[in-house]
Amino acid sequence: MTHYPLGSFDSFLGLWQPMSALPTADLQNQISRALVNLSSMRRAGSDLPAAEEMLVPVGGSDNGDRIYWVREPTASPDTWPLAINEPRGYRWHHYDGGIAAFLVDVLTREIRVPFFPASFPSSTPDFRKAKPRPRRQRMSGL
Repeated sequence: MTHYPLGSFDSFLGLWQPMSALPTADLQNQISRALVNLSSMRRAGSDLPAAEEMLVPVGGSDNGDRIYWVREPTASPDTWPLAINEPRGYRWHHYDGGIAAFLVDVLTREIRVPFFPASFPSSTPDFRKAKPRPRRQRMSGL
């Protein structure tokens, strides 16, 4: 998080941040939402790559793909593999490395996630830091 604050890779792929002011990028908010979504998927008959409580959302795409850490073994977070879920679907892509290795491999096209768009990443991927939006001021008397 020190090297890559809130933002996106190639205007497509972002990582959730602990205690983000932006609710959609806040890690704790994403964990709560993921538990509900994953439970719903399991009840609908989807095969999850692990039990819901073992899947921790770490990032996602602008299309709605979700990237999860698979917390196994629980005592070794540096070795947690990843599971990527397609948007609005039940397909999963597995990656045996951690999030940093995944970013390198996907941005250099060493690997392809089957449901990411063919145009991602671009030939010269970049990282764009998110720009905070100014808060709207309320008009008095309305």
